[in-house]
Amino acid sequence: MLSRLSKARLVLAILAVCMMVNVGLVFADEVTVKGVVSAKGDSFVLTADDGEYVLEGENIADYVDQTVEVTGSVSEKDGVKVLEVSSINKVE
Repeated sequence: MLSRLSKARLVLAILAVCMMVNVGLVFADEVTVKGVVSAKGDSFVLTADDGEYVLEGENIADYVDQTVEVTGSVSEKDGVKVLEVSSINKVE
């Protein structure tokens, strides 16, 4: 039978592993994509080597017609890749 101290250590070890796995899942979809930003209707689109991404975030209009690197999480909505922008930087 485990002592009280051993049980506490086991619980802490399990919690630590769970936290590490959870952190890995949070950042699993984080990508950086390079391309050109354009305006299409009410949306902004990043055209990259691997296709187009609809960009969601703030201040994207400042980068229209510029080559940028965009970092964020990717999802798919109705067959369209959507990139939720966490950072965007102009590429010189």
